[in-house]
Amino acid sequence: MVGPTRRQLLCTASTFGMGTLAGCGQALLESDGDVVIGNWDDATHEFAVTMDDGGDTKEGTVTVEADSRGELTDFLPQSDWPYPFLLHITVDGEYVATTKHRWQNRIEVVYLTDGSVIADETEIDIEVTPSEGYPTPSPDTTTKTP
Repeated sequence: MVGPTRRQLLCTASTFGMGTLAGCGQALLESDGDVVIGNWDDATHEFAVTMDDGGDTKEGTVTVEADSRGELTDFLPQSDWPYPFLLHITVDGEYVATTKHRWQNRIEVVYLTDGSVIADETEIDIEVTPSEGYPTPSPDTTTKTP
């Protein structure tokens, strides 16, 4: 009985190698999610954002010029499950709003000229108890200023 040829061995080995890497390739390409802050006001502001999943929090700060955008890159921990969380938004040291979300790789928040915030919030009612010091958001999806 004649064994496999060199070409057959190489073909089998490369197919096996590609199959092994196929499951890992997507994980290598994905990263944590970003929060994009749009400042529609006519002044530069410092935005402090706290991601709150009801247990852990993560804080980030970005200064955004008037009529511009800033980013907190890799701010939201990567997940293959759309976990619920809150974003607490502070502008120039003053609390402005809490918004409700499910994990996505990009969340957009816009600060308007009247001092309010709009965001691409989830329409699904989520159950997250905010960390101490933050208000519970209203049950609807509109942002409320306390």
